[in-house]
Amino acid sequence: MSPKRPPKSTFVSEKPLQEQIGYFTILMEDVRDQVKLLAEGQGVLDNKVGSLDNRMNSLDGRMNSLDDRMGLLGSRMDSLDSRMGSLDSRVGSLDSRVGSLEQRVETYHHELKGEIQFTQMALKATKDELNKKIEGVEKNLSTKIDSVVEIVKRHDQEISFLKLAVGK
Repeated sequence: MSPKRPPKSTFVSEKPLQEQIGYFTILMEDVRDQVKLLAEGQGVLDNKVGSLDNRMNSLDGRMNSLDDRMGLLGSRMDSLDSRMGSLDSRVGSLDSRVGSLEQRVETYHHELKGEIQFTQMALKATKDELNKKIEGVEKNLSTKIDSVVEIVKRHDQEISFLKLAVGK
């Protein structure tokens, strides 16, 4: 705090020189104290600015690190997008192939079903034909057996007759 200055007219002419020197000395000490305070404040400010500068440098480093990491993440995302596109394409291709295979299986199923039905009908016809032939063979054999039985009966009668005739 500076002492109040006396009006100019009193400062120069009316006061004795010794008093003026004392006054200037007080003013000089006051100015020196204020300069000292300013210098100390400047030192504190320099320290704070230095600290802020260090913190800013640290933040800049961290931001650069984050930028690098973001760049890496971006390239990884691009790579993943590319791979996803490739996978989508492959899945689409597989879907198409599966659809084609399903159609082929369905076609083969219908063809085999038709073939099985045709084979079943052919087997039934063959069975019916074989049954008719067996019935014909059975009738034929029955007829032949009947005639052979008749012949055997006649022969038995003739043998009996001959035995009677020879026995007499």
